[in-house]
Amino acid sequence: MTHSLRFFALIFSAFLVVSCNSSYSEAPYLSTNYVVETANTLNYIGEATHPKDRSMLMFSDQGAWFAYSLPQTKSLGFSGPFLMTQQNGVWASKRLSELELLEDGSPVTFSSQKREGFLSHLEQTLTNDHIKVKQQLYFTSGHTAVLNTYITNISDTKIVLRSNWKGMLFAD
Repeated sequence: MTHSLRFFALIFSAFLVVSCNSSYSEAPYLSTNYVVETANTLNYIGEATHPKDRSMLMFSDQGAWFAYSLPQTKSLGFSGPFLMTQQNGVWASKRLSELELLEDGSPVTFSSQKREGFLSHLEQTLTNDHIKVKQQLYFTSGHTAVLNTYITNISDTKIVLRSNWKGMLFAD
C-alpha cells in the first residue's frame, strides 16, 4: 500500500510540475490596437453653413455639451463648436479656431488631407511638398476640448513660418 501511495504521489507531483510550467497564455481574440480599428466608424466630415445646419454628425465626448466635426475643405482647424442648447443645438461658428500658416507672407496651401474620426478623438493630417501638419482634437472633460497641432518640416531646406489663430462667430 505504501508503494502505491508513493507511486501516486510521484505521478501527482510530476503532473503538478508539468502543469505549472505550461506555456498556455490567454491571448485576446481581437488585436490590441482598438483605436485604429475604429477609424471612421462614423462620418464626422462636414461644415456648417448656418447656425441650424444639421447636415453632418458632430463629435462629443466626456459628457460635454458642445461638439466638433472634421472640415470638408483643406483647413487647419475643426468645424464648430456645435453648442447643445435647449433649442436643439446651434453652431457657434463654421470654424472658431482655425490655424493660419504663412510662408513668405503668403498662406500655406496643402496638396493632400487625411481626415479620421475615432471613437476617442478627431484627427486630420495635411501635407504639401515641404510641410506636414497633424491636428488632433479630444475632450479631457465635459468642459474642455484640446486641440493639439504638430508642424513638421519634411523637406531638406529651412523654412520660416508665421502662425495666426483666426475664427468668426455666426451672426444671430
